[in-house]
Amino acid sequence: MYRRKPVAVVLTSRGCNRHCIFCFQMDRKRRTGIRYRSVENVLEEIELCLRQGYREIKFIDDTFAEDRERAMRLAREIKRRRLDFTWFASACVNQVDREMLQAFREAGCWAILFGVESGVQKNLNTLRKGITLAQARNAVRWAKEAGLRVQTTFVLGIPGRRTRRRSGRSSSPARSLPTWPVSTPSPPFRGPTCTTT
Repeated sequence: MYRRKPVAVVLTSRGCNRHCIFCFQMDRKRRTGIRYRSVENVLEEIELCLRQGYREIKFIDDTFAEDRERAMRLAREIKRRRLDFTWFASACVNQVDREMLQAFREAGCWAILFGVESGVQKNLNTLRKGITLAQARNAVRWAKEAGLRVQTTFVLGIPGRRTRRRSGRSSSPARSLPTWPVSTPSPPFRGPTCTTT
């Protein structure tokens, strides 16, 4: 998904401090959290990409908005420097607000991905997402109000005794939210964490 070509891929931070059970990075002993590049360092890479002819950037950070001050600084600097490119990023629904999403839009962001994963709060708790359905609805609404295209992800086959009963409701936000939904199957896991209901 892109608006302009060619598209460059940039990683401004590495790691994640969340504990979703389905993530390939999931580490139950995770203590280090996220390692950030400085805003100035990221801007230098963006300017290099533009000199090389790229016109869009996909930021592939797992949680681009985790550090609110840093994300806002980056967006404001992109706007202040009048850097001519469009961009796309991913964020968690409990990390964004109206002001941030508007700042992203004004800095050239045209789309954002939110990992909603399920329309059932119990499923979200099982996945250890650390979010609520209300936060998901608010994030999508704020992003749309800012003029962003919204992509949401959903996990199918979430572990639990009532998975079949909940499967229909689990994907209901994909039908009700004004987003571009993407569904993926839950990977197989071992251990008691994944059978919590």
